Amino acid sequence: RGEIPPRQWWPGGGALGELIAAKDWSGGAVGSLDKWPPSLRTALGICFALPAPACVVWGSGRAQIYNDPYSQLASIDHSAALGMDFAYSWSQAWPTMHACFERAARDDAARLEDQRVSFDREGGSEEAVVTFSFAPIRDESGNVGGVLVTLLEAGSAKLREELARAKADLKQYGNVISHDFRAPLRTLEQIAT
Repeated sequence: RGEIPPRQWWPGGGALGELIAAKDWSGGAVGSLDKWPPSLRTALGICFALPAPACVVWGSGRAQIYNDPYSQLASIDHSAALGMDFAYSWSQAWPTMHACFERAARDDAARLEDQRVSFDREGGSEEAVVTFSFAPIRDESGNVGGVLVTLLEAGSAKLREELARAKADLKQYGNVISHDFRAPLRTLEQIAT
């Protein structure tokens, strides 16, 4: 049985899967692609399957390898981010997230809630509130080889609350307009009959 080519490691890996397979990793922190351990490959397969922004941060150099939704983050310079130090890409947020990341690197999952980040959406930058989750990834020797980082937008519950408030406001506004137009409509009805 032959070795699976790198381009087939992550079916459905999207544009980033193609970029990762095409990139020359030999001089980087994670080494050449053909030497990547199965645990890193598996973690990346999980990362690519997630619909939310996610990245695998591997090794002592904290090399980040990420999925397509992660590439939509406005705060990341994607021309240079693939394979770069995760801390460098998140330099402004790193002081806040450093403790959670280090906790996961010591084999204890961690979460950082309600952090503001920017997303590129519909041609512009949009601020969002997200929860960062940090999960350790064990390598073949049983040690933590990396960290899976996911970003989940906190928007769903908050958006429902805002939508309910907006609907209530709209209904109240509709009632005011309806009341204000009842008298003129009655007058018109009387004239027409």
